[in-house]
Amino acid sequence: MLLVRDGARGIEVLTLKRSLKMRFLPGHIAFPGGSLDEGDWQFAGASNGFAVIAQEQPDDNAYAFAALRECAEEVGFACALCKSGERLDERRLTLFDQQRLLKSELRYEDWLHEQGLKLDLSRLRFVGRWVTPPAMPARFDTRFFLYHMNKPRLTPSVNLDENDWAQWVEARSVVSQIAEGKLAAVPPTIAMLEGLGRYPKVDACFADLKVPGPPAL
Repeated sequence: MLLVRDGARGIEVLTLKRSLKMRFLPGHIAFPGGSLDEGDWQFAGASNGFAVIAQEQPDDNAYAFAALRECAEEVGFACALCKSGERLDERRLTLFDQQRLLKSELRYEDWLHEQGLKLDLSRLRFVGRWVTPPAMPARFDTRFFLYHMNKPRLTPSVNLDENDWAQWVEARSVVSQIAEGKLAAVPPTIAMLEGLGRYPKVDACFADLKVPGPPAL
């Protein structure tokens, strides 16, 4: 999930640095996200008629819900909220509820129900789908979504079991640091950062951004 806000020098994106303890891409720059759970499919099937902007596949809504759930788990942000048809600003989960999500003691859809909230998936823009090349030992089918933070000063609560930090960073600055060898990132992450860096403001980016991956084999 590309959580973005307008910064003084360009678009800023919430970026994670993966823990060195992680088996997959230790120490690499990444964005909030993860694998699909069974509940993601069920929730997307009852998504109140909302669909992501620029949707390409019928199951994009399931991936979008998974991305929103992972945001809640990894950084404590509840995004794309609505209540009685009214769009709401983002919320920070309590640390207690965030830990319950991480320990699978609470389902995100149940947390939403407890709060009387629903998700408006039309506040997300589908940006691109990237599939790991066949030669790689581990393959992933990843879809990227863009979300404009209405409450941009919300402080992330990072899951330290998986990530060393979560920070708002200017997209073009991160691209430069990767090129200089100061940070590590895989091609899809770099492509997303470069795409964000092409726009001066989030509104223009949300209306247009597309970063397709290479053809899947």
